[in-house]
Amino acid sequence: MRAVIMHAPGNVTVEDMPMPTILEPTDAIIKLAATCICGSDLWPYRGAQHVHEQRMGHEYVGTVTEVGSAVTTVKPGDFVVGSFCISCGECEICRAGYPSRCATAAAQGDPFVGTRAGGTQAEYARVALADGTLVKTPAAPTPEQLPSLLAASDVLGTGWFAADEAGAAPGKTIVVVGDGAVGLGAVIAAKQLGASRIIAMSRHADRQALARAFGATDIVEERGEEGIARIKELTDGLGADGVVEAVGNEASFDQALGCVRPGGHLSFVGVPHGVSLDMGRMFGAEVHMFGGPAAVRKYLPTMIDLIYRGEINPGAVFDLVLPLEQAAEGYAAMDERRATKVMLTLESPASSTFSALSSVKTGHYTCFMRSSLTPSPRDEHVAAPCVPGVKDDPCAESLNTIDGRPESTTHSHGHDHSHGHAASRKRLAIALAITATVFIAELVAAFFTSSLSLAADAGHMAVDSAGLVIAFFAATLALRPRDNRRTWGWARSEVLAATFQAGMLVIISLLVAVEGIQRLVSPVEVHAAPMLWVGVLGLVANALSLMVLIGGSHASLNMRAAVLEVANDALGSFAVIIAAIVELIGGWNRADAVASIFIALLMAPRACMLLLRTLRILMEEVPEEIDLAQVRQHMLSIPLVEEVHDLHVSSVASNLVTVTAHIEVAEAVTASQRDQIIHSLNECAMHHFPVEIAHSTFQVESISHAQHEHLQH
Repeated sequence: MRAVIMHAPGNVTVEDMPMPTILEPTDAIIKLAATCICGSDLWPYRGAQHVHEQRMGHEYVGTVTEVGSAVTTVKPGDFVVGSFCISCGECEICRAGYPSRCATAAAQGDPFVGTRAGGTQAEYARVALADGTLVKTPAAPTPEQLPSLLAASDVLGTGWFAADEAGAAPGKTIVVVGDGAVGLGAVIAAKQLGASRIIAMSRHADRQALARAFGATDIVEERGEEGIARIKELTDGLGADGVVEAVGNEASFDQALGCVRPGGHLSFVGVPHGVSLDMGRMFGAEVHMFGGPAAVRKYLPTMIDLIYRGEINPGAVFDLVLPLEQAAEGYAAMDERRATKVMLTLESPASSTFSALSSVKTGHYTCFMRSSLTPSPRDEHVAAPCVPGVKDDPCAESLNTIDGRPESTTHSHGHDHSHGHAASRKRLAIALAITATVFIAELVAAFFTSSLSLAADAGHMAVDSAGLVIAFFAATLALRPRDNRRTWGWARSEVLAATFQAGMLVIISLLVAVEGIQRLVSPVEVHAAPMLWVGVLGLVANALSLMVLIGGSHASLNMRAAVLEVANDALGSFAVIIAAIVELIGGWNRADAVASIFIALLMAPRACMLLLRTLRILMEEVPEEIDLAQVRQHMLSIPLVEEVHDLHVSSVASNLVTVTAHIEVAEAVTASQRDQIIHSLNECAMHHFPVEIAHSTFQVESISHAQHEHLQH
């Protein structure tokens, strides 16, 4: 099997290693579905602690393949999540609530995963004391659930432990020092435990956005004494009720201690390096302190339940997903702070799960969803009903394989297209530079030659440059993170920009047509020779701009509008060239007017079509690629679904399509069956729409509830 080896600080490779084997009757062998790199792994990577030929990794989720003779709670085929600390669940220490310090595990020589048989950054792993360490999930996870379950095995569990020990509860103010994955997990936990105010101390915009999405009410960027003063200012000079220290160095610990009020609670879960305690200061602080390896196993059932119900999404902390073979790049990315936390997948890049997970990019948070990246013909998908037992139907497959998920309302999220906006910005910037250069050249040439045609084309260039500026800023705005006020972020800015550009093009085409007709009646003398040369320059420049933009034209309406702007410029330049040649050779002074009218006729229909499309999005019309009646019929074909109402499909932006619906079922349908229906509906949304669905929400309700609802509405 393949596994990650750290030979020395900064030296990480992936090599063939022997398969793990059962060493004790209480062991289990699991085939990992995913693993990851922890912040604590960076200490040996940076040389802060000794490392030599060490198997790495302690976070894991996967499927049991073999168990020892004494294992009773899990069996081969079960999907499990486990703690990085081994625990029996039966010794006095475990029963007291501290499974991370299990006496049985310590006596056996297996206090942590990987102690005797290598780490979990590998294809397979041995887990000791399987009955007490592993927790079976209620069903095989979907791709969007997998990262969250992986987070639960350590960073969320550690954050939960820290928030709990910090006293997070209704009415309490909790401060989190450290904005890494553990600190962000502590924010989630503090929110779930009911804390009234959660203050995240962070200097990084992407992590701040994630902290707010997880439940942080305040962000403090200051550090050290300034940070302490800011916390005191926010808490009436007293300090916080509880503080989580999630870094592990002396500066962060001192900051955390300074932020907690007398009688408050300080929990420390960052692996300490170079921390020394000033007992005099500790004596004077008069605070409760608790820390150490997190008792993750204690909280796993709760966390797994919340993940399967869709109430938390800790998997969003993974902002970079790589195959196991690229583990060295993952370590480098975290070391260089290019990534908050790196997930390592054990599947091949061609698999659907890997494809979905790989859509996550550094600095942007997202949930995970398996989506079709290639639109399929509507008839090919909608025609086939979601009937169990039909081999090729993904909805049928999901209905047969899922065995119970405790949620009647579910949300699924698609790909984050922020990376597309970033690429668009680069293309737009290059095109803008070229267009602006040509505009200046045409304006200067028009001044010296008295050419009205060049002046008009320069005006056209000026408007197009303005359009490109608008497009550039729209693409920039689309990169801004979501918040509590703008739950879709600034995604719709590209639609607004495209609408404005299309409107400008319609107006320009009308003006050009009117001016062209006037010149047919009253010809204007044109200096054809310089007009020809500048026209050639404009055509070459526009061709270059089109080469830059065309590769990103699929990304958004904003980019399509920009392409249309430059294409019209190119046509304008071509028409200028033809008109100049005609006037030079034939002396016909109406050629320029004819060319102008031709350009207007080409420009206007395309501009109108773009304008209509953007207006449809703004009006939240059903995308024209989707037949809503067929979609409803397809949903009705799912077993146990009696009726579908309040079905809505709309676009937030050109590549951000959402679907919501209320699903009526009979009173006798069980909770497990409801969850099977939801899973099948999600599969339906992912596979049976001719466009990529970014977000789906389905509410399952009984017929009696639906009737009552209609009475209310």
